[in-house]
Amino acid sequence: MKRHNSYKNLSAAVLIWIVFLCLSMYFAVTVKADQIKNADVFANSQWNYVTEWTVEGKDWLQSMCETDKYVVCYQDSNKKGQADVITVFDRWSYEFLFEVREMDYEHGNGMTYNSQTNEIYIAPYNSVIEENKGAIFVLDADSLKFKRRIYISDGSWNAASIEYVDGSNQFVIQTTRQRNYEFLLYDSEFNYIDTLFEGNQSLGNLFQDFCVSGDFIISVPWMRDDPDNPRLQLYSISQRAYLGSYSVYAPGAGAIYELESICQSDAGEIVLAVAMSGTKRMALYNTYVPIIYTVTTSAENGEITPTRGDVDMGMDYKVEYSCTEDYELKQLQVDGQEIDIKEYPDSYTFGNIQNDHSIWVRFTEIPKFDILTAVTNGTIDASQLIRRDEDVTIHYEPDLHYEIDKVMVDGEEVDGEKYKNQYTFEFIQGPHSVEVSFKEIPSFVVSTQVYNGEITATNPKVYRDENYTVSYKPKKDYQMAYMKVDGEWFTTVDTEKTLNSYTFENMQKGHDVVVVYQWKYLPFVILAGAFGACIPMSMIYLTVVRIRNKRKYRKHKMKESMKR
Repeated sequence: MKRHNSYKNLSAAVLIWIVFLCLSMYFAVTVKADQIKNADVFANSQWNYVTEWTVEGKDWLQSMCETDKYVVCYQDSNKKGQADVITVFDRWSYEFLFEVREMDYEHGNGMTYNSQTNEIYIAPYNSVIEENKGAIFVLDADSLKFKRRIYISDGSWNAASIEYVDGSNQFVIQTTRQRNYEFLLYDSEFNYIDTLFEGNQSLGNLFQDFCVSGDFIISVPWMRDDPDNPRLQLYSISQRAYLGSYSVYAPGAGAIYELESICQSDAGEIVLAVAMSGTKRMALYNTYVPIIYTVTTSAENGEITPTRGDVDMGMDYKVEYSCTEDYELKQLQVDGQEIDIKEYPDSYTFGNIQNDHSIWVRFTEIPKFDILTAVTNGTIDASQLIRRDEDVTIHYEPDLHYEIDKVMVDGEEVDGEKYKNQYTFEFIQGPHSVEVSFKEIPSFVVSTQVYNGEITATNPKVYRDENYTVSYKPKKDYQMAYMKVDGEWFTTVDTEKTLNSYTFENMQKGHDVVVVYQWKYLPFVILAGAFGACIPMSMIYLTVVRIRNKRKYRKHKMKESMKR
């Protein structure tokens, strides 16, 4: 800002800060790459002379920014309607490249570069030309040619300085409303979002340019009453607070008269554009400060190491993640790029951090597959849903007197004897089905017959492999006489095993049983009858014998008589 500009001195009294808004209000300014580690990095910073150039006439350095290729410095011609000068240096070597003199950008107090649109924005501070009131100038970042105006107010106030915040795709604008130099937050389309806070005017009469480094605003005020002691002002966006001021010590090349602009380059490089005392020389100085980076983390359906915004440059940072129950890792993005989840199943390490990073993981529910079951003449585990990679065993059993017939797995018959009771699916990768049919076990007839007693009735259905017992008992005063099993007569009955029953074990064919009981007194009757029959036979025999004997005697007597 020109030292001879006629501004009224502001009161030296410290303005009362606006009462902080509710802490729950959310501001979308997020951490940008190369955020300075803390405000105190400037406490003992050494500023280094980089380059200089000489301006012509009444041209005066006002603002500066860096693009992906250039360091761009704006010089106000200080004459209405006269084209101003834009001086362009190489970003890396600071070698002068070219100048552009096209139009009047008013005072051009601040400028910034939008990497998303590849455009440069110039804040006019004041506006002498009517059509520039309330406007911001937009330039092409490659040609440095004017493109258009964007109006952010009704013309009653202008933007004093401007900064594009890469991390959030937003703008912070310092205004001249009522000379309060408020910091305002705008979205990428310049829609007003919120008022952050006012600048601290106790250490400077006027505000020049500023830059945003993550949560910090680094401002370069011009202290009219103490020009030989240039200082930086630091603010915190999240705290909405002024943090302090730090002297700028830049030896060599003469004394600094006015700090005009500031920007942050890569790897902690802070660049100042300054006007030298008593000369037409404009110079660039730089310093390197400790910086931190933010590793932004987010996860769907799982847990992940929380976002961290204080990772020192060059450090490694490991992010770990895990899914909720029954979920699995489905997608992993690092800095917006898809990463192979097989290589990083549960963690990812950012090595030698030199930039902000982001990591996003998405867990999805492990698929479930239908395990369908069906059974005929038996029972089986119900159909169910089983998650992929799990095992499941399907159990089944027949109804009474049934046995396995067929086991169909996924429509194909398998060995029914091998899988007669259950079937196991291992490491499931899709739907399956089990259909089991049982058939009736073969049966046989056990026929029974009894004489003079009772016996288990003939059973037309005794199942294979079963044991079957035939029970029997005699009528009163009867006892076992004979027993025939499958056509074979038993004349000697084992009184312990077969006297009252006969058991067929492990039935494999039909059987028949015949049991004969006899009156238990029959042997005695037969014996008595036999004895009674012997007496008359004896008498008859004796009678016959006597008759024979008598005949023999007579014959003998007759023979003897004849001899005489």
